[in-house]
Amino acid sequence: MSTAGLVTILFTDLVGSTALSQEIGDHAADDVRREHFEVLRQAVSRTGGTEVKTIGDALMVSYPAAADAVAGAVAMQQGVARHNRRGAGPRVEMRIGVSAGDATFEDGDWFGTPVVEAARLCAAANGGQILCTEIVRALVGSRSEHPLESVPPIHAKGLTEPVVACQVVWTPEEEAVAASRTVPLPPVVAAPNLVSLVGRDAERAVVVDAWKEVVAGGRRVVLVAGEPGIGKTRLVKDVCQLAHDHGGTVLWGGCEEELSVPYQPFVEAIRWYASVAELDELRADLGPLGGELTRLVPELSRIVPGLDTPVSADADTERYRLFEAVVEFFTALSARAPVLLVLDDVHWAAKPTLLLLRHLLRETADLHLLVVATYRDTDLDRTHPLAEMLADLRREPGVERLALTGLDEQGVVAFLEHTAGHPMASDGRELARVVHAETEGNPFFVGEVLRHLAETGALVLRDGRWTSDLSIDQVGIPEGVREVVGRRLSRLENSANEVLTIASVVGRDFEINLLASIVPGGEDAVLDAVEAAETAGLVVPVPGRAASYRFSHALVRTTLYDELTTSRRLRLHRDVGRALVARPDADSRLPELARHFSEAAALGEVDRAIEYCRRAADTARDELAFEEAAAHYERALGALDLAEEDDLGVRSDLLTQYGIALNAIADPRALDVALAAADSARSCGNAAGLADAALLAQDVSVRISLNTPDPRAGAVVELRLNDEDTVFSL
Repeated sequence: MSTAGLVTILFTDLVGSTALSQEIGDHAADDVRREHFEVLRQAVSRTGGTEVKTIGDALMVSYPAAADAVAGAVAMQQGVARHNRRGAGPRVEMRIGVSAGDATFEDGDWFGTPVVEAARLCAAANGGQILCTEIVRALVGSRSEHPLESVPPIHAKGLTEPVVACQVVWTPEEEAVAASRTVPLPPVVAAPNLVSLVGRDAERAVVVDAWKEVVAGGRRVVLVAGEPGIGKTRLVKDVCQLAHDHGGTVLWGGCEEELSVPYQPFVEAIRWYASVAELDELRADLGPLGGELTRLVPELSRIVPGLDTPVSADADTERYRLFEAVVEFFTALSARAPVLLVLDDVHWAAKPTLLLLRHLLRETADLHLLVVATYRDTDLDRTHPLAEMLADLRREPGVERLALTGLDEQGVVAFLEHTAGHPMASDGRELARVVHAETEGNPFFVGEVLRHLAETGALVLRDGRWTSDLSIDQVGIPEGVREVVGRRLSRLENSANEVLTIASVVGRDFEINLLASIVPGGEDAVLDAVEAAETAGLVVPVPGRAASYRFSHALVRTTLYDELTTSRRLRLHRDVGRALVARPDADSRLPELARHFSEAAALGEVDRAIEYCRRAADTARDELAFEEAAAHYERALGALDLAEEDDLGVRSDLLTQYGIALNAIADPRALDVALAAADSARSCGNAAGLADAALLAQDVSVRISLNTPDPRAGAVVELRLNDEDTVFSL
């Protein structure tokens, strides 16, 4: 069945595509073509066009309105120019032809004079040029932001009369100026990538499609899972770049191993936005509940004067207001431009972070938001907080789970070809087969093995091509990435390994001046070691943070850390903790201090462990991160167990605070903790402590009796009544 009507037809074509294929090879040219079409399809989606078909390097699109077709053509050319500026591949040029008129639609295709004219104008255009028929200019009228200038009539093949034509005047600079007004990319995304993205077309399409749906209007979630080194972060960074190039706002936050910072990825994302946003826009985005966000990002009260003080109420009300403030922020921000929020490494997320994520995703507000969360499924078991959260999220609409696996053999070949810069010969493909067998296609492992082979001389660069004088059996590919990392570390000087070992105790990220205060030899020794490690690809600079570095992969740090003996590890934690205490920013690093001194408690650092665990817990409680506060109080109690003498007064206070945090999250352990706090206070004659413990027990008993009846609830009230005289007589 066919239909007829007025339509605007647009044709695109790559200039010099045949020569490009001969220059870079068919496989690489196919990659260029796929990326090119993706750029064009983004523009088509934003401007209301409909893709009709592709013909080789050409794309045919139909538009119901001529003005939209012109806008689409400009968006396509600007997208190609932007892609060229990024330098992500060979520079390409594209030409476009546009015509309008009556045509027939049949079997998914358009037929008629406008189709022929658009194709002929496209063929006659120069690279970067947009040619239109005069009827397109008439239909557009004054509705185009871009001038349409007359050009000499074009004699086109197959048409008896010359086509009266005009060209659309567009400039990439205009788009660059507009882009400069958008939120910059977070440093972690803008930093150069150490690993190429190859063999992930299908997986990338899943995330890109989710982004397209958000642009069209809506909220989506993509959960990217996989083992360490499988390429989760690399994949997401690529989509972040695409989203930013097309006018989206990209925010990024990550979670760190052993560093329990409440709401950490949200704090990082909001803090970054606050540091680069215009004041008026930031004030509007924070909204009426903006003052609540100062619990997460205290400097907001300085950046945006006049914010209200957070409301003091019961724990549930305070946390609900905080969560709603986050929702209002993303709602307002996404009303200006669609938002891509990345939460990296959520397998290390504290429980409050996961609760906030769930609240955000269940909100019914009009959000133009894509949340991409990455996590290691290898680190989860059924008791992990994220495992429960994932079960809940899978029942939510608009949530998709993307499980990354290793590259197949062809993917490893593509990885090798991209790294080498030339197609693989038969021996190279055999090498790819062996590397795939040893690494199971894990991109990080593949890269580490290749680096190992190059550093050992098994692979050599000869006449511009990587080759080997050894047979596959003689190459000696190591078994397991730990062995690869271990061999690379062993090629550094012992002094450099010593510095990196101390850095592994500090954490995934470390600062030069902090290490310099611990390492024998000071700053010079640290700089020499870090320079050697950076050259070897074992550490990389942290974007946006001067004199700070990060292990290139968590497995590098783990390899170093796991080689430490227990006694040395504890001593180094003590040394790092003491160095942190001496820093002027020590008060802002309480979770780190709590971790290091907790580890060193067995070496006599009990008092400091209790102090910093307590302070970290109090801070987490003020931020309404009660789960995290409870964990810190529990660590403080664990340190107290290592004291030479048990201070029952301190124990009673810690237990009471621990119980308060547990009660705030309805943890069933709260009642036992309250009773234990009362026992400790009674044993040491601490009247105030006993009163606090009894009041806590009473609060717990009320909650229990209102929710899940417990036979101990009445006994707790009786305990308080029986001890009342004792309390006031002590």
